[in-house]
Amino acid sequence: MVPQMSTTNVTAPEQTESIDVIDGGEAVVVVRDGVTRRFPSRWLRLLVSGTGNVDPASGHRLFDSVSLPSEFKVRSATYLEESGQWEIRFEGETRGTPIDLERLLVSTVIEEIDGPERTPFSSADPPSRAVDYEMLEAPAALRSFLDTLLRRGYARVRDVPRSSTELERFTRRLRLEQGLLPPGCFEEAFSGDRDGDDPSSLHASVHTDSPYRDPVPAFHLRLCLESSGKGGEMIVADGMSIAATLATEEPFAAVELARWPMLFARQGAKDDLRRAVPMLEMTQDGGLQRITFNDRAAIDFTCPDDRLPVCAGAYDTLARIVQREGLQNRFRVQPGDLLIVDNERVLHGHLPLIGSGSQRHACGYVGRGDLMSTWRRARSGLLD
Repeated sequence: MVPQMSTTNVTAPEQTESIDVIDGGEAVVVVRDGVTRRFPSRWLRLLVSGTGNVDPASGHRLFDSVSLPSEFKVRSATYLEESGQWEIRFEGETRGTPIDLERLLVSTVIEEIDGPERTPFSSADPPSRAVDYEMLEAPAALRSFLDTLLRRGYARVRDVPRSSTELERFTRRLRLEQGLLPPGCFEEAFSGDRDGDDPSSLHASVHTDSPYRDPVPAFHLRLCLESSGKGGEMIVADGMSIAATLATEEPFAAVELARWPMLFARQGAKDDLRRAVPMLEMTQDGGLQRITFNDRAAIDFTCPDDRLPVCAGAYDTLARIVQREGLQNRFRVQPGDLLIVDNERVLHGHLPLIGSGSQRHACGYVGRGDLMSTWRRARSGLLD
């Protein structure tokens, strides 16, 4: 029987860390600030590649996992007090490899991946307070702004220069993108009911933007360029509150919408975009991960024929809940007002314009990975 090797637990300033070598060196147990994880030794060797094996620009490894021997063992783990780091020595290697525990355990820290804890909202909560655009040039202000966006699901900015070019510049700022390629901004315009007809077709009820694209745009930006007349207020509705209401009132409807995908499509003269996705996607602990709802782009459930009546009833229930004023926040927008929404969580739309009014918006998107990268750098004080 191979004796078990282990290190002595070490208490570092303001945190508790330990690494135990177990199973004769075939694995190690890493503990830091109450987080514990067991690593097979070969997997650990892959994760703690030395600086000479990592691209400094991207942080990617410069070798493939198949290049490592199939059997790998840890000989020892030592805490170096002078540097405040752990060093791992693998069998067959003469030099120790320093490891970064924060990077090693990052996948166990949800906040590092998903951002701050989400805060649901309803009409009882005041609309998110708008931030002055000029303030967002300061890294600290941008960090606070992104915190608000990730917690609440939407954020507002005022006094933005009214041009698509400025929206493109701000989109690059959120993406930390310094290149010259535009991020794909576009303009939309809508007008009021000039002839006294029913204006319901002239406004957008709350919806997920572009649900027929794969992937769905994560964050939607909308800058008001022009606005005249009455009406046209923006609407945002929180998916967390909507999903909770549905699960409380019709739990079986929530289960069906999470189980069977809805086919969303955009089929026009220049497009034939299609995507099938459940309208509700839940996390392992039962929380809402994503809501996808677009009453005008929904085509049909991809489910067995005998489940269609149940799914159709569930859809009707959700559509009615989405329209409840108590779950919506509404606010007027003026030229220079910018709204950013988490398109995977918050539904957005606008009320119809009255009379001869009109509005013109510049719109754009930011990917979740891009924005989360900016948020992490802001959190670490690394933004320029």
